[in-house]
Amino acid sequence: MKKITLTIDNRKYDISLDNKFSKEIEEDILKDFTLTDKDSMKTMLSAYLNKCYEYYTLLENVKDIYEKIKTK
Repeated sequence: MKKITLTIDNRKYDISLDNKFSKEIEEDILKDFTLTDKDSMKTMLSAYLNKCYEYYTLLENVKDIYEKIKTK
């Protein structure tokens, strides 16, 4: 397990992640968070909404691919 510490509005949150997953998510976390005490709830909400949008677009792409395969 790998521990990542996020500081949101001057409160520290320790998050334990599976080693394999932590390698995948660490880059994304660094895109959205500074990992200093400058991050806020607004930063966290924005990061969450960005991930929701990424998921939405991925799901739409999968649906499109599925429809193309289905019609062949």
